[in-house]
Amino acid sequence: MSDSFSEGEGRYRAILQAVADAVISCDTEGVIDSWNSGAESLYGYTAGEAIGNPIGIIMPWEFISSYDERIKAAVAGEISGIFEAKRLTKDKLTVSVSINVSRIIDAQGNVIGLAAVHRDVSSHKLAEKGRRDLAVVEERNRLAREIHDTLAQSLTLMVLRMGFAGEAMASDPAAARAELESIAILATECVEEVRRSVWDLQPQALDSSGLVEAVQNEVKRLHLNNIDGALRVSGAEIVAMDPRNRSAALRVIQEALNNVIKHSKAKTASVFLGFDPEELCITVADNGIGFDHPGRQVGSPSGGGFGLTSMQERARLIGGSVQVQSTLGQGTTVNVCIPYRSA
Repeated sequence: MSDSFSEGEGRYRAILQAVADAVISCDTEGVIDSWNSGAESLYGYTAGEAIGNPIGIIMPWEFISSYDERIKAAVAGEISGIFEAKRLTKDKLTVSVSINVSRIIDAQGNVIGLAAVHRDVSSHKLAEKGRRDLAVVEERNRLAREIHDTLAQSLTLMVLRMGFAGEAMASDPAAARAELESIAILATECVEEVRRSVWDLQPQALDSSGLVEAVQNEVKRLHLNNIDGALRVSGAEIVAMDPRNRSAALRVIQEALNNVIKHSKAKTASVFLGFDPEELCITVADNGIGFDHPGRQVGSPSGGGFGLTSMQERARLIGGSVQVQSTLGQGTTVNVCIPYRSA
């Protein structure tokens, strides 16, 4: 029996040494009694240096004061499962680790210690931060291009028209008044563009409501512009959808509806939201004038306003896609696919 037990224990320890993750155990007082090679690699202490010392040697100083309470809570089963935490190496470097804690129970049902698997997630955290930072930079660049393509062009046109109005003021007052009226319309559009850009930086429409409710409010804008609008929804809204993706979905819908209102001359328009298992499918369709050149802005014969490029770029940043079908005189359909999680 003793030989079998020793052989089993030897196999167990061999397995622990082969595991790449740090596997650590301690008694009910928090004193380390096993420390595999993965723990040596992660924290820098050899087994000889770690065993016999309190587990607090790898805890940041801000947790030392609550060290005893945390050990007691773990022994009592109040701390279990997987969680992420900061830990210290022998060189006093901070590492982010995923920790899976379980209690060690003897044959009589008594808790005799704690076992934990520590996995280094620092590189994952850095990669995640890098993706977030890159997304911020790309979004800023997209906003800069969008503002340049809309506000800059509109303001330039306003300056030119003010010059024409000034020249015509004495010789042709009626023409001057017409130019001033056009300038007023352009100025109003510029204000709307600024408001949309500010909203884009902090999309408050989703702060207190879901996507479906926010889209319903957007569809109401169609009615205010004498367009018969309708919203159809298939499936249940995915509450766990990444907020960034949900915001992008709403912004694409807003841009598509802005084009319907400003350029399509449509009598009717509709929005479809399909909550499929893997992605959100969106369709925005109108019966307006359409267009026949893929390089032009959606629904805009003159190429003004928010366009296909802006919507495609917004969707691309979160792993989605935008396709547009349009025929001159027969309206436009915008099909969008947005994943629930960013790519």
